[in-house]
Amino acid sequence: MAYIFLENGVGGSLFLGGQLYDGDHARSGEFGHMCVETGGLLCSCGKRGCLEAYCSASRISDDLGLTLDEFNDILTHICLDFRTYEEGEVIVHQGDSCTQLIYIIDGQYEAEYRNTKDSYSVTEMSAATPLLLEPHNLFSIKRRYERSYTFTSRGSTFTISKEHLTQKLLNYPIIRSNLINMLSNQLCKQRQMTYFQLPTNIEQRMAAFIRSFTTSGKGKVRVNIGMDTF
Repeated sequence: MAYIFLENGVGGSLFLGGQLYDGDHARSGEFGHMCVETGGLLCSCGKRGCLEAYCSASRISDDLGLTLDEFNDILTHICLDFRTYEEGEVIVHQGDSCTQLIYIIDGQYEAEYRNTKDSYSVTEMSAATPLLLEPHNLFSIKRRYERSYTFTSRGSTFTISKEHLTQKLLNYPIIRSNLINMLSNQLCKQRQMTYFQLPTNIEQRMAAFIRSFTTSGKGKVRVNIGMDTF
């Protein structure tokens, strides 16, 4: 068994046969200075490509624009709810109240938009994980999910409650900046759809209509139309 921990550097220890393994000169747990990329980033030890140069707490905090104390504080206070889903399980239904950030870690899923008034649905089949589900709706007027999301394979998510996000995490500038960036991107997308001039070609019109309901614009899309109202 191996134990790895992050501080200013990367350390750890090895247990073999239930006993702590010291190794030569008691240095068996020096995972931080294992070379993971030849000629890579410069490490504090003077060599290049060490694990510590990529994933130490100090390196991560520098990349995020946080002090080491702020980074450790986030790790201390963040509250994540992890969950595993089986194939066919629904993550959220269209119209459910959006009270938390849901992050799909892995697995394949379908995103379905259903219009009951006009009797049609658009289902996007995607494996584009990881994915944050509609973060803009956490602070929108409706505050409800626009689509239903269902796993088509075994998958997993973690969630952060809106209360925890607003009371804890938004105190950090980097998290506020990322959230504003996500909301701005969504607003730009909606404005593009609003002022988008439809093409005259019927096939292109249909493609533009379908694309307006997708989340990524990639992968396969299935459209169902009630022919009695078509």
